Amino acid sequence: KDKFNVDVKIVSPPDYLPEKWDLADKIPEELDYRNLIDLAEVPDPKGLYEDIDEDITNKRWVYIQDSLKLYWDRKRKQIVKKETLNLLYKRTRKKIGVAESYLHENNIDVVDGTAYWPLEKEIINLEGKTYLNSFRPAIHEPLTEEEKDKFSLNDIKDWRNHIKVVLCNNEDKTFNYLEDTIAHDLQRPFENRTFAWIFSSRQGTGKTVFFKLLTRLHGYHNVAWVNTDNLVDKYRSFMKHCHVIVCNEIDISGQGKSAKLDKLKELITEDIHPIEQKYVDTVNHRGHYRLYASSNKTIPLTLDPNDRRICFININLTNEEIVKDNPQYFDVLHDQIKDENFIRKVFHYYKNVHKISKEFNKNKPIVTESKRELMNVSKPQVYKDLDELLLIKAGPFKKDVACTRDVIEFLRGLDSQKDVVKIYQKTSENQVHNWFHSIGAR
Repeated sequence: KDKFNVDVKIVSPPDYLPEKWDLADKIPEELDYRNLIDLAEVPDPKGLYEDIDEDITNKRWVYIQDSLKLYWDRKRKQIVKKETLNLLYKRTRKKIGVAESYLHENNIDVVDGTAYWPLEKEIINLEGKTYLNSFRPAIHEPLTEEEKDKFSLNDIKDWRNHIKVVLCNNEDKTFNYLEDTIAHDLQRPFENRTFAWIFSSRQGTGKTVFFKLLTRLHGYHNVAWVNTDNLVDKYRSFMKHCHVIVCNEIDISGQGKSAKLDKLKELITEDIHPIEQKYVDTVNHRGHYRLYASSNKTIPLTLDPNDRRICFININLTNEEIVKDNPQYFDVLHDQIKDENFIRKVFHYYKNVHKISKEFNKNKPIVTESKRELMNVSKPQVYKDLDELLLIKAGPFKKDVACTRDVIEFLRGLDSQKDVVKIYQKTSENQVHNWFHSIGAR
């Protein structure tokens, strides 16, 4: 079956036949061989770990050197620990001793680490190291020449309208940037886009259905849907199996939010990621990620004034406003993303038709009005107070030259006034210095 790629059945001859009898021998008159053939059965498949030599011949295993104990199974497309490997190969029909030793004695493939890199090569070389690449491109049947000739933007108008009017608050500049992002991710998957899109709104505005469209475009196997804990946890094994990440309820707030935000920024910008697994050495994984996230909170995270990692939109419309004149609005969107022919058209548009504008920068998010508001809300209260003092040129800001020490003393002087709530006692020179930096002072 394996050698000749044929369907096989096994005939079970009756017990009364002589030992070693086969079809080269005389067939007894009482033997109805046609009936035996009719009763022939398909044999049970060979167990996955019954023939280690065949697995070596077929190059089934790849050893991941950085991990010290992990193996990639090409046959089942999964990573296996050496302990599991040794245990399962006790089923092999050959005496081999320890399975992992036998595999290495027979020169199985070895790589330094793992990667999810948008190249159609299983083992890639990056900066002198070899990586096992588990990326698989999304496969959408291309439009025929006739379909291309008939294609128009009217074919996908419902979705483009949803992206523009709802997700982008009907702002042309934001809409163009988001469409450029979608097109960039499909046309240039090998480039690292170093900013993320985050949408905030009340429930029922179509954020999730948009993420489902992106999932269809990139292929289910290339997209990981995670929660915030997964996103900022030290154990992020999902990163080995995707290059698009969707977080449907992001919340970078509360205790330790600064560390979480740093972890998020590292995920967005870097292309070498230490991935930890329990009881396994850390593996340096190569890959870059396109992050889309949403929240029902008005302020899901805080941003500093110089942020270059987040594109934020607070969606203005409510579900009631969206469906007021069209109760089937979302039914249409859901039906379309289930339709493979529709997905082929959307994919064709963003992959082959849409021209990415010169204004688009894969390393720089657009600053929306929503982001300006979020950055302003995110400011510590002392920053806002200093902004106000600077605006009215009060205290240490009467001239264009100011001193951190003068600012601290002025704030503490305000605290020392009679019957005033003391709010600047814990303000440090470091905070004031950072505020100077945030306004672009020199």
